[in-house]
Amino acid sequence: STNWQTVRWKPPPQRTTPSDPHIGWRTEFRSMEIQLTDFENAAFTVFVILLTRVILTFDLSLYLPLSKVDDNMAKAHQRDGLLKEKFWFRKHLAPPLASSSSSSSSSSSSEKRDKAFEGAQKAGFVASSSCQDHVWQGTADEYELMTVEEILMGKGDYFLGLIPLCNMYLDYIGCDRETFRRVSVYLDFIARRGAGETMTTAAWMRQFVTKHPEYKRDSVVSPSIAYDLMMECKRIGEGRLQCPEVMGNVQIDPIFPGEAYDVYLSGTKMGSSERAELVKAYRKRGPFHANKEGGKGRKGGKEGETKGRETEGGREEKNDEFFHYRQ
Repeated sequence: STNWQTVRWKPPPQRTTPSDPHIGWRTEFRSMEIQLTDFENAAFTVFVILLTRVILTFDLSLYLPLSKVDDNMAKAHQRDGLLKEKFWFRKHLAPPLASSSSSSSSSSSSEKRDKAFEGAQKAGFVASSSCQDHVWQGTADEYELMTVEEILMGKGDYFLGLIPLCNMYLDYIGCDRETFRRVSVYLDFIARRGAGETMTTAAWMRQFVTKHPEYKRDSVVSPSIAYDLMMECKRIGEGRLQCPEVMGNVQIDPIFPGEAYDVYLSGTKMGSSERAELVKAYRKRGPFHANKEGGKGRKGGKEGETKGRETEGGREEKNDEFFHYRQ
């Protein structure tokens, strides 16, 4: 039920109280390593999430025999495996289309087929009607060796590729233009990495060590070499040093520790008086005044003025209209 190196099938966690939410069986992707920059981490995370949506929406199967999965993992550990190795992958991700002889008898059922799955079939990443039935019956003809670039971008006229499938899904759900533009930047970066146009982090690290003036080509990474490597990684991750060998044409904006927002997202409820003071202070900000027609309150009043009302005991209650609309 599990392969800890790549994908784990996680059972439902036990509830501690009856009110705990129900969490069912989950599939956990475990193969991604942390990258040098936030951009790379975001790119691979978005890609994996999109891939899960593609698999569910198009009802695809990416199953391989575990022996082939282990073989892929062994190849991935080889030096420059991204460019020098080929990996086992499914040739067809969905069942074959119905043959022409049976299409007429099942025309009514085919009309009811989910349009996303039907569109995926027409796109050519499933077996064609001329393929034999054994293509979907667990035989060796279901999978073959492919390069990473072919897995990502497609091979021949029978395998569309994972990234085109993601683009198809985004088009199917009606993704807005700005989101599509941002996601396309991520997918393009991954495609370039898969094609070898940019270096992997491992390849870049090996290059840094072998070019270091203190390296003696004896497979010994001295403390000073390790320190220089970590400081170089830090500068790249913080955007203080651009690294086109790894990032290509992606520019990383500088990140400074002083600008970090190291505060937990607390869910503790705020008291009414504390909230009113926060609203009062927030209303003094320029952008808020600009959006409030010169700073006038919702109920009118002078500019920048926040009205309250007297309550029993003579205490003034702050006007909390920002959170509560009054009739």
